[in-house]
Amino acid sequence: MVLINNSHQKVTRVAKLKPFLSVPELKQRYRQALHPIEARRWQLLWLVALSKTIKEAAAIVGINYDNGLGLSNLEPSDVIAK
Repeated sequence: MVLINNSHQKVTRVAKLKPFLSVPELKQRYRQALHPIEARRWQLLWLVALSKTIKEAAAIVGINYDNGLGLSNLEPSDVIAK
């Protein structure tokens, strides 16, 4: 679902994660991951769970937005504009 803002304001896309793991569980998986790519993926998911946008989380993790979408397994259509 995409919400469209008809004003001239910048649209911020917010990803909604399905409640599978809690925020502390995501953080634990990110911190305990042995492989760097796995750690980045869990860190990105943890940051999104903390209400960061994928763009913000990707910048923190050190990757671009498209890679952030790929690591999170989200499709652009899954991201809700707010």
